[in-house]
Amino acid sequence: PRQGLRTSQLIYFHDWTYLNTRYALADENLLHLGRDTEGVLARYRPAGRAPRGAGTGGPLLMLVRYPSTGRAAAGLETFLAGYLSGADRQGIARQPDGTWAAAQRDGNLVVVVLDAAGRCDVERLMVEAKRTRDRQESGDRVP
Repeated sequence: PRQGLRTSQLIYFHDWTYLNTRYALADENLLHLGRDTEGVLARYRPAGRAPRGAGTGGPLLMLVRYPSTGRAAAGLETFLAGYLSGADRQGIARQPDGTWAAAQRDGNLVVVVLDAAGRCDVERLMVEAKRTRDRQESGDRVP
């Protein structure tokens, strides 16, 4: 989604070692990234005033496109187990630092939100990411 996007903080990646130089997720390749995956990491402006200690300058949206839905499902499963083990059925969890995070799969795409100040911020960004993808796939112009 373009609304609130900090274009100067947009990063493209294929492998987990490069991703970890930009955002330290884990010491292993939880998302099963490789040469055949395409990823983007995008920072957004905070929707409102973040609670003290929550967030690091706005939520972060990560999208990873896999060559198959099976690979996407495996990447999501490993990510949830290794990074968001306390996630609910929607893949949303409050992190120990007070921020919120989520991970969900949409076909061959895994959508991850990190560093959100609240659950509503996670849900909003997830919905907007899916809406933007749906518009692009249908050929509509994305505002």
